[in-house]
Amino acid sequence: MATARAADAPLGTPGYVEWPPSPALAPWVQCYWSIRGTAAGSVPNRVLPDGCADVIVDLAAAPYAFVAGPMRAASVVSLVGRVDLFGVRFHPGAAAALLDAPLDALLDRDVPLDALWGRLAAELEESLATVVPADRVACAERILLARSTHTGALGRETATVGRAVGLMRRSRGGAGVRAVASALGKSERWLERAFARQVGYGPKMLARVVRLQHAVSLVQRGAPRPWTAVAYDAGYADQAHLVREFRALAGVTPAAYAAERRRVGFVQYDGDGEA
Repeated sequence: MATARAADAPLGTPGYVEWPPSPALAPWVQCYWSIRGTAAGSVPNRVLPDGCADVIVDLAAAPYAFVAGPMRAASVVSLVGRVDLFGVRFHPGAAAALLDAPLDALLDRDVPLDALWGRLAAELEESLATVVPADRVACAERILLARSTHTGALGRETATVGRAVGLMRRSRGGAGVRAVASALGKSERWLERAFARQVGYGPKMLARVVRLQHAVSLVQRGAPRPWTAVAYDAGYADQAHLVREFRALAGVTPAAYAAERRRVGFVQYDGDGEA
């Protein structure tokens, strides 16, 4: 279990907020996000796999930027004391060019940003640490725009993988690999290889992650529903299938996840990430 910790500060209970990117960065960036506050005791923040890679800057003490690569299973980060995290979440399949690394090399890993960006990572850390929180998005956008100008437009492979990701998200994980490859005029083998580079894992794994995200969105909406209904609406074969996938990807059963969310009081990913 990772821990984000610093001296206590009167920021209130940790809360999660998202902001959209500018149109210029929308092809790469899904959102900017922040978790700020003071945790009384240790607050578990369960981060679910979503197919995305994030650049995260911990600003609670000395600023530290790192890349959280795509995950195949949930990670529980214990929020302790003063918490001040700012993140850039990239669309699945869109981070490799801006990070200058194949995503399968970052799979299930946290990597210091300076290992990929060099001096630019320190510039991001220093810039975010010296502006008020309300100006952090603009600060990050300035640096990312410079990076995207250096990178250039989305490459052909990145754009094709992006269309595949869109098909999977719109189908909520129900589109098969063969159908997606056929729709794009590509072979299944080409799709597997391109996904490894651009997403970090194969299209079948992403379909599982997208389906889980949709199931989570159903759990988080409104009044509690029977688990059989959630399983059916999320595209699982039955309730047992839903429970197996929750255990494998979220690390807990659906019921335990729902109880944890009520206990913690805030949660990331309120939507199901549909394109």
